[in-house]
Amino acid sequence: MCAMRQKLPCSLSTVLGRPVALGSELRTGTGSGFLSYKSDFLSFFQRHIHQSRANSKKAQRPARPIVVTKTQDLPPALKHRAGKPKPSPSPEEPAKNEKQDKREPLPELFRKYRYPFVGSIVAGSLFMAYASYLITAFVQTSSSAACCSAHHTAAQDDYDETLRQTEPAQPTGLPPTISRATASEFDTGLDWPEWLMGVTKIRQSLAAECRGDVLEVAVGTGRNFKFYDWDDIADVDPNLRVVRRLEKRRDMKLARDQEVEMTSYTGVDVSADVLEIARTRIRTLVPGMKTLLRKGRTKEEEEAGNAQFREAGFEEFLNLQGDKLRLVRADVHNGLPLPPSLPVDSEASGPTRMEEPTRYDVIVQTFGLCSVSSPKRLLANMADVLKPETGRMLLLEHGRGNWGFVNNVLDKLAPSHFQRFGCWWNRDIERIVRDAASEVPGLEVVSIKRPGVLQAGTTLLIELRVRSDRAKDVPAAKPT
Repeated sequence: MCAMRQKLPCSLSTVLGRPVALGSELRTGTGSGFLSYKSDFLSFFQRHIHQSRANSKKAQRPARPIVVTKTQDLPPALKHRAGKPKPSPSPEEPAKNEKQDKREPLPELFRKYRYPFVGSIVAGSLFMAYASYLITAFVQTSSSAACCSAHHTAAQDDYDETLRQTEPAQPTGLPPTISRATASEFDTGLDWPEWLMGVTKIRQSLAAECRGDVLEVAVGTGRNFKFYDWDDIADVDPNLRVVRRLEKRRDMKLARDQEVEMTSYTGVDVSADVLEIARTRIRTLVPGMKTLLRKGRTKEEEEAGNAQFREAGFEEFLNLQGDKLRLVRADVHNGLPLPPSLPVDSEASGPTRMEEPTRYDVIVQTFGLCSVSSPKRLLANMADVLKPETGRMLLLEHGRGNWGFVNNVLDKLAPSHFQRFGCWWNRDIERIVRDAASEVPGLEVVSIKRPGVLQAGTTLLIELRVRSDRAKDVPAAKPT
């Protein structure tokens, strides 16, 4: 009771909002304010006890489970508020949400994106190094260009003679490092560089222009084979051929009477090792050739072919589909084979007759002028077997570019490049072609383009033709 008396003034003062005096009035029970304080105290005490009991019951009461009512059981006014029941969050989700809200530290970001980050740094560094090299070399271009110009002027009469004097070794079309064992590895090693430099796309565009009787000089391992249209040569289903002809004629915008397919193909190279790879490609890529062609030649066939090449200067390496598909081993300096004699339908001379060979509709060469000892003679031989006016000579070459510093790099690396690939990549191909056009009767330059930015003008795409007023008509040597 004494403790209650000590706490009572503070409690009553707080609740009643006015000071409470427990003097004589409270002790004696007299005075006008005693009854008022007494009633206030009793009401406050009752409320305090009632609130204490309610709080104790609420603390002891278990949590009431939340019952999810189905949407269809709700009143219409509450159905739009009801959604899918939310699953109870797992203990890991709060931590996960908090982690997402926070910004990831730099080491964590680097760990997640380290490969793109490092790749971008390497690419940027290479680009800056290349740009710095271009800027530095461009400043030194004037003196180099003057030297090159003086060199060309001094030997303007005969560029072939200049090549014989300046080149340490004469190319023969036979790369020194290529043999039967290394030819396949050499061919595979060109896939990535050619794709990166855009050469593969140029090969595809050249192959799309090939139709009629086609001759490919310096065929090598047959890197153009996968882009050719072999339907006519391989006797593909006629219905399928008609559809493909219409599509190709539409894409190339040709007239109805213009040929859109290859009617015959002849590939020429001096190396038997690379022709073996080309033979394997024909077996793989040309429809139906797996059943007609063995995987490799027998030892007797190789010995007979080598003997023929030594005696006659050529070897019929492959002949399929009635002369429509041929590979010939020959030195292109000594002449090129004529197209094969193919049967044609004629109402005047009967159902079929053999058409005499005339000239090729298209001659293709990729990287050949850099690999022969006399490029001018090769161009003259190709002009001899090309149809006047309608025939097209398509060349894909590499040589000197438009920038003096690029040519300096080519000159510096040319000997090592020749030792590996057997070609001089620093030759002035444009000059070779234009000199040949001025000297070979009827040969005319249609266009010379330097496609690609990465090549810095060292890749050349050339088209030539032979005029109909060709004064010289020298028959070409045809292998028998």
